[in-house]
Amino acid sequence: MSALVITAKDLLLLVRDRRTAAMLLILPLSFIAIIGLTTGRLPGLGGAAPAVRVVVADAIDYDAIGAGGFEDPPDAPPAPDLLPSPAFPPAEAAAERTKAHNTVAEVLEGLNAKEVGGIRADTPEHWATILDDHLAGSLPDDPAEAARALVDRGLVDQAVIFGPSFYRRAYTVDADALFGSNEGPLANGNLAPLDVTLYSGDEEEPSGGIRLAVAGLVIPRLGRLLICRNPRAATALPGACDRIAAEANAPPREIPLSTPPAGGGVVSNVYDEIVPGYTVMFVFFLVNLMARSFLYERDLGTLRRLRTTPVRPTSILIGKTLPFYLISLAQTAILFLTGKALFGMEWGPRPWLLLPIVLACSAAATGLGLLVATLVDSEAQVSAYATSTVILLAGISGCFMPRDWLPESVQTLSLATPHAWALIGYDQVLATPRPDAGRVFECAGALCAFAAVFLALGAWRFGRRTV
Repeated sequence: MSALVITAKDLLLLVRDRRTAAMLLILPLSFIAIIGLTTGRLPGLGGAAPAVRVVVADAIDYDAIGAGGFEDPPDAPPAPDLLPSPAFPPAEAAAERTKAHNTVAEVLEGLNAKEVGGIRADTPEHWATILDDHLAGSLPDDPAEAARALVDRGLVDQAVIFGPSFYRRAYTVDADALFGSNEGPLANGNLAPLDVTLYSGDEEEPSGGIRLAVAGLVIPRLGRLLICRNPRAATALPGACDRIAAEANAPPREIPLSTPPAGGGVVSNVYDEIVPGYTVMFVFFLVNLMARSFLYERDLGTLRRLRTTPVRPTSILIGKTLPFYLISLAQTAILFLTGKALFGMEWGPRPWLLLPIVLACSAAATGLGLLVATLVDSEAQVSAYATSTVILLAGISGCFMPRDWLPESVQTLSLATPHAWALIGYDQVLATPRPDAGRVFECAGALCAFAAVFLALGAWRFGRRTV
């Protein structure tokens, strides 16, 4: 009960202290807003939303295009008494292969077009080049398997795979199914009858927006190809059919590749990086506030008077430490809520995993604050030692910039700081399509270990120190 009374009193004083509000809330929000402004991602200033990352794989069996039986429906039952349709002449087969290749190119170009928006599409090979630093091993040679591997490794959000029989199915598709796609087998963007697969991982449903976007590009293209194969029907679309006819005499189109963002890497929301970074840094500024609070009460003689009362030293220690832990939790919650409400920050697919990192990080910051408070003897020492330590730890751990930008040796060194473990945990929750709960709890465990060491040393120093 004594500890709770001390906690309530100190908490009330902290809430009323304007310096506390400025240090823990106003400063980090100002830093976050300034970084968003300088990177062009501040809402209302033309900042782009995070793009959905799509890999488009061309696994079409080009050797089968124009071969014997190519014009027969792919799902037709065997008919021994009927001969398969003859193979195409070489020039005609080559033209159909070009049209098949150009269909995939047109879908890629369409997904990256401004009118679709919010999508970034590339081939498996180009994604492998862009994501080279994150790939962790080579991709399979088969385009379809490579696309699935990119999704499974969490490097892209969705795969669109044109299967081996795509063009044969597209060539023999029934006109009613194609043009009546709102009710037929291709309804609601279902392209499975055309051997087009949308893959989002074993446990996730394909995005409806991506499915409709792909269908909105594939079906019109196949409709034009179907119409233009009929010379009489082609008169209805002379411009489009002239362009398709020109494909027969031209080399296949180059696959359009998206332009990597400045500095390479994956398109991401800048606030997914800077909100956690500055949150962690300013959580540990709690060290300064705790040190100054303990110094102030030491100078007033409050701690000395408390030690002469029947209140146990453990209760005094809990009562003086718990308010700062609660303030730290409130600070983190406000910063993340503000990041989401004002800056469009995403909390990841499993936001509940933020909780163990938040709780453990605040515990580590409070423990370090207690230890520092028992080591310093003056305001000058707080300014010289505590502030410098907090900034140094924030710098080497990756609070000022993404940890991926740090040299490997510095990343390894930073694991000796609680900041780094907090940032790794936040990155796992916020920037990974499928967060690994085990990794998150590993980071939370490391933070709890830091907290335990800091608190134990701080309590020992607090008990030995004359106040």
